[in-house]
Amino acid sequence: MQSRPITAQARSYFTDVLPGDVYTWTSGFLNERFPLPVSPLGWSVIRELLEELALRAPLRYLGLKGVEQLPITKLYRGHPYVNMFVFQTLYKVFPDSLLPEDAYRYFPDGRTQLRRQAPYPRSLFDPRFLLSMACHFLREPRIWSPWHNHQVWADFVLRHEARSQELEAEWRVLREDKATVQRIWAAIDKAQQLNHELLALHRWSLTHADLTYTLLRRLVRASVKADEAAELCTVLVTGLPNKSLEVDRALHHLAQTTDPPAFAKALDAFLTRHGHRSFHLDIYYPTFADEPAQVLELVKRLREAAEAVTAEGTQGLPGTSEAVTTRSAQDQPGTTKVVTTGSGQMEEARRRVHELCGGGLPGRLRRWLFDHVLYLVQQYMPLREDQRYFWQKTLALTRKLFLLLGQNMAEADLLKRREDVFFLTKSDIEVYVRGRISGDSYAALAATRRQQFTRLRQECDVAPGWRRYPPFLRGNRPLQMAEHDGQTQWTGQAVGPGLARGRVVVLFSPAELDRVKAGDILVTRSVDPGWTPIFALLGALVIEHGGQLSHGAVVAREYRLPAVAGIPGITQLLRDGDVVIVDGLHGVVAKIEEE
Repeated sequence: MQSRPITAQARSYFTDVLPGDVYTWTSGFLNERFPLPVSPLGWSVIRELLEELALRAPLRYLGLKGVEQLPITKLYRGHPYVNMFVFQTLYKVFPDSLLPEDAYRYFPDGRTQLRRQAPYPRSLFDPRFLLSMACHFLREPRIWSPWHNHQVWADFVLRHEARSQELEAEWRVLREDKATVQRIWAAIDKAQQLNHELLALHRWSLTHADLTYTLLRRLVRASVKADEAAELCTVLVTGLPNKSLEVDRALHHLAQTTDPPAFAKALDAFLTRHGHRSFHLDIYYPTFADEPAQVLELVKRLREAAEAVTAEGTQGLPGTSEAVTTRSAQDQPGTTKVVTTGSGQMEEARRRVHELCGGGLPGRLRRWLFDHVLYLVQQYMPLREDQRYFWQKTLALTRKLFLLLGQNMAEADLLKRREDVFFLTKSDIEVYVRGRISGDSYAALAATRRQQFTRLRQECDVAPGWRRYPPFLRGNRPLQMAEHDGQTQWTGQAVGPGLARGRVVVLFSPAELDRVKAGDILVTRSVDPGWTPIFALLGALVIEHGGQLSHGAVVAREYRLPAVAGIPGITQLLRDGDVVIVDGLHGVVAKIEEE
């Protein structure tokens, strides 16, 4: 029998109360990935992997003592947070010149100097730190090496595809055979192991993308004026193929297919290939294959945009009156063309940097270093999108298996419906699978949590500004953030060069994408790759969370969208219909009076 009353679990799940909690907690690592309150099952599936692979294991690499006892993550009103001490420790040894630009997200008011308050490591030359790093890295040199990790990933993709197909086939057999919960649980373990292998690579790929892109931007800025440097860096990393753009192109193809039989065939092919895609990492939410209506709505939006372009021509589209400096005349906001920068432009930008490196031996060394860093950036930038794509494929399989298990529990009268399984945690279910509890109270537990989850979702939509999802907590108390009442200009992170003017549309979930019109300035909390097909409609992008390597920023640069990230509370400070100018080169959003 369980040692903890099931009613206590229901009461306390969505806010963790830790004894003696005086830590500072940051949302910066997870608020882009989970902008909405998480479901119990979705968070428990992700947490056991993320906490170990992305956070606890790197602290072990550094040689930090007491890692196993350190609180790493927690929930506050359904929102996940990470102990800021983790980032203080991980970033302490970085000199300011090499500190990743997106590190600001993890510290209150972007004060990255707070990392120096961590007691360990004492310095870059701390013997325990150096010995521990050497010992751990020697065990898996190809995985952590920036010169090899992308090659290991290429090999892993083949294994992932084969094992995903095996799991899909196993799910079909389990569904037809009315399998026992033990057999279903064994398949879930296989899926979770595949997730483990993927994330073990993903954590290093993200690190390499972050470090190399930061270094590239600083190398270019050392030779070029700031404004030109930002534009050059954008061109140097734009046009690299990735899975998010592949899905977008497939959706655009669907939108252009109007013959009903041909469309039905194309839709089936899309769902077969990309149906595992979802707007969320939380497996509570259905995939495209689970609810094809999501795809049909995106197709509808793209067709309407194409019709608007045809009706208006290229002289001016609804919601915008100015061309975007990073778009050509034929690529005005609202077109359904997926924009990429050609290899010729990329090579021209590279030559420009070479010219400014100077001559002689110092110039040759600077050019060599620039080319070497650029090569690594161009390897890792696409992986930011590709690895999410394959992770979602495994998560989609995990979702199917848990729903199968939920069906089994519903037929045994343990749950009212199979979907109630999303309101149990993985450990709740494992207790039942292992035969250590009768399960009589599972239906009540799921019902209570469902009610709490629904309320938190509703409150999240109406809570003002920073109170909705506080960027930082001290214990379980939100840190006060500055109010911006009456302000008409805001500064964030410049993540997509360009200038645009247009009308604001504020969205909080993918269910609202039907409100996007051609040329709109999308203002939202964060952007998952599933949102990116509608980027073809936008004039610019403004997001509360994220930085240079957030999914929204990466894909916005591919579409040559002016984009600004990291403006807390901007979804409450702007309203639908406001007219703004977005300066993605300097990170400024300014509200203006309509002419």
